[in-house]
Amino acid sequence: MSKRIVITGAASGLGLALALEYAKNGARIAVADRQDGSAAVQQIIAAGGEAFYQPCDVTSDESMQALVEAVKQRFGGVDVLCANAGVATGGAIEDETLADWQWGLEVNLLGVVRTCKGFLPLLNEGSHILCTASAAGLVAMPRMGSYCANKAAVVSFAETMAIELNARGIKVSVACPEFFKTNLDKSVRDDAVELKALVTKLLERSGVSAEQIAQQIVAAMAAGEFQIVTHKSTRKVMWFKRLLNKQQYMRMMIKKLGHFGIRKSQSTDAEAKEAA
Repeated sequence: MSKRIVITGAASGLGLALALEYAKNGARIAVADRQDGSAAVQQIIAAGGEAFYQPCDVTSDESMQALVEAVKQRFGGVDVLCANAGVATGGAIEDETLADWQWGLEVNLLGVVRTCKGFLPLLNEGSHILCTASAAGLVAMPRMGSYCANKAAVVSFAETMAIELNARGIKVSVACPEFFKTNLDKSVRDDAVELKALVTKLLERSGVSAEQIAQQIVAAMAAGEFQIVTHKSTRKVMWFKRLLNKQQYMRMMIKKLGHFGIRKSQSTDAEAKEAA
């Protein structure tokens, strides 16, 4: 029997790549997104799967419940739930407002929680939950405090679910990719010019596609992996994090990443002092 799959944020990016990967085996997929998902549905069908689109805002209880009801009517249950929807947030500590923090929290963390809680009644023994976190949830990055904090919380929440739901036979995985070629920068708020430029640069510099990341994730889930780290560079830093004591690790990270924390105004002041 073909798998019944729900993916939030499935109209584009990693969500769509995951859908297309599952479609190769004829999966039935619910495309949930704030964006119009009709094009994604057509791509999924062309790849060999079945699909329908349901508008969904993961920050809304009512919208999530409408998605749950639509999936219940069409599928009856869910075999794979991908809590994938997310946005890019960040900025220097003194620049990012609490409103920005709240926005990121509602989408990146509570959106995952809302998705998992909403669909739990449709999950049975053998079902699998995937939470999309980030390497930023494992390794801190300057100027991305809110994003790192939210993604670290997603990792912790996924770990909690993996322990709690094990008795019901429900598996949980959390994906922690670095930046890869996708449209994540489009989610950055228009007034966050500096952050948008940084995220765009990181995305363009990546030599890995969303399709490659999706293939790794699906294969790792099939192998029963909990924490799916897709990039060698992240695994290397995590190895150092385990090997070194905290003080040594922090010195290493400040040496490697400290310059990312310098704001433009600080850089200009430093240059002026040097010139004087």
